[in-house]
Parts: sequence; structure tokens; C-alpha cells
Amino acid sequence: MQAMPAHAGGQLMATQLTVKEMAKIIESTWLLPDGKGLVFTVRIEDMRENWGKAQCLVSPVDGFGERWVDMTSLAAVLAPKP
Repeated sequence: MQAMPAHAGGQLMATQLTVKEMAKIIESTWLLPDGKGLVFTVRIEDMRENWGKAQCLVSPVDGFGERWVDMTSLAAVLAPKP
């Protein structure tokens, strides 16, 4: 497992990430719960800061499409690389 910024409560703390920290996260694989009992393996394609919150552009490992999500919605534990 790779070292990532501190986390709390099972979620990554998305405040005050540096550009260098964001660069390490891009292209890594994470888990994204949908809030309805399903969990998807996603890859972080890009990152941005929006109104002081880190957001990630994610795409599914299996399937297609992409969307921006708040970093706090990603599970803190890295998924195994495919």
C-alpha cells in the first residue's frame, strides 16, 4: 500500500492538499461507494480544488464514463491495482 495523506473516519481528509500530494493520488485506484450498498473500483484521472474542497475526476476500472466527486466520498483504503 502507498502512503497517502492522513485520513479520519474511513475517509480521506481533502483539506489543504498540496499539488505534490494531489499528483501522487492521480492515476491511483480507489473505492467509491454509491450510498445504496454498491461499491465501485475507480481510477482518479484528475484533481481540482472547488470552493476549498478537493474534487477528483474518477472513471470506473470496469465500464466507462467519468464524473467529478468530492474526495471525501472516496474510501481511504486503496483498492488492489487491476
